[in-house]
Amino acid sequence: MNRVQVVVGFIAHQPFRGGHLQASPLGRLVPVAEALKAPLGLAISNELAHQLKRDLPNTFDELKRGLVERKVWPLYTLAHETPAALLEPAELFDELRLNCECLEAFLGAPRPELRGVVPAIAAKSLAGSAPLAVGYTIAPRAGAACPFRLGDRLLALPEQQLELDADEDVAIARVAQLIDETPPGGVLAFLHDLSQLERVRRLWGALSVNRRIVFVSAEEALKASLVDSATTELELAAEPAPLAEGVTGALEWLVEAFGFSRTPPLAAQVLFDEDYRLERLPPRAQVPMLLRMVKAGCGLRLDADEARAKRPFLDGFRLCDALAAECHLADTRPAPERGLSPEVLHGLERGPELVVDPRLIYWQIELERLQARGHDGASARSALDEARLARQRAGLELDGLRSAYGELIRHAYRGRARWQKLVVHLRDHLGSVCVALDRLEQAASVRSMLHPAARTG
Repeated sequence: MNRVQVVVGFIAHQPFRGGHLQASPLGRLVPVAEALKAPLGLAISNELAHQLKRDLPNTFDELKRGLVERKVWPLYTLAHETPAALLEPAELFDELRLNCECLEAFLGAPRPELRGVVPAIAAKSLAGSAPLAVGYTIAPRAGAACPFRLGDRLLALPEQQLELDADEDVAIARVAQLIDETPPGGVLAFLHDLSQLERVRRLWGALSVNRRIVFVSAEEALKASLVDSATTELELAAEPAPLAEGVTGALEWLVEAFGFSRTPPLAAQVLFDEDYRLERLPPRAQVPMLLRMVKAGCGLRLDADEARAKRPFLDGFRLCDALAAECHLADTRPAPERGLSPEVLHGLERGPELVVDPRLIYWQIELERLQARGHDGASARSALDEARLARQRAGLELDGLRSAYGELIRHAYRGRARWQKLVVHLRDHLGSVCVALDRLEQAASVRSMLHPAARTG
């Protein structure tokens, strides 16, 4: 009873965007669990699980073995790592449903008595939702060393905030001190990004000689520990999504106006079978799934590389293309419940300002540096010029969208041709942003070839 229970979990996500996955740290997860003699938790997105099965079958099979043998225990998450704050309750439920299908039917994980869900903001929203049986989460709580209640229906393990970017010896000393200060029978939970697997292995490998440490799964910790009887209401911060107000706001308004559901009757296996080629799905499945992907892309950091930065704009382009096709049907009669808010139009304008304009400035400076070193840089300069032209087109298409929206208002939101005009302007605005980012990616590639040690976006 003098021991401290340690729960270690990982979060793994790799957005699916064509191409092939060449390698994954997941190939080392089961061997690390075996070496540490520690059950390791894993929250894996559906996109990454699909890519493992398709591109790295040996890694996929090894991961399945680890789950079946309970060397890896399932930690559930939102299927496409979409920020929970951008999802309506039905969408949130659907994302978790898809991830449950992925872990249990696709990866073969034994269904636990209680499903643990991360992030905590999603778990709190879904607690008590039948039949998903969300039972616990992992959430920070200062000074906590035992499970606690988060609201009325949810248990939580106390997550310890651990910075692994510092010197490894410092990290080891910090965790060792934390273990020493934890009372007997205490529980400490650690969540890591999968990219940190090797550093985590070295950290816990060094600490495993401490006889006070016993590695357990989250379920084991909950069963073996007394739960703090007090109900805690933590302020769970929503993930920042700077692009959401414009891109997501406009597309949500259109999807609602066209009468599409937010939750398609779609099994996770269908997405895997179709290799995430959403255009192969019927419109009533394609449109809400594309909206979900747009929201996932809006959750990416603004400093993501150009290929990832394109994600919400490219999926938004595809969604608009599907809606434009709907306007050819005689029975298409979009009927919005409200007007498009000025904040959405302003957010659309801000999108290119956030993701394109800073990159244009950066790569212009980098091109001038290349030329100062004697490099011609003609291809990079050409790509940069094309990016500027695409950025200008994005602005012109947004002007066209405003004009088309004004025309719709004047005609009481009636007329398929008017709706199609609005949708096409939005589609081409988003497409122009994609082209600009694509050309900036080309400029980054040229600069990388000339100066390999440089930043590549």
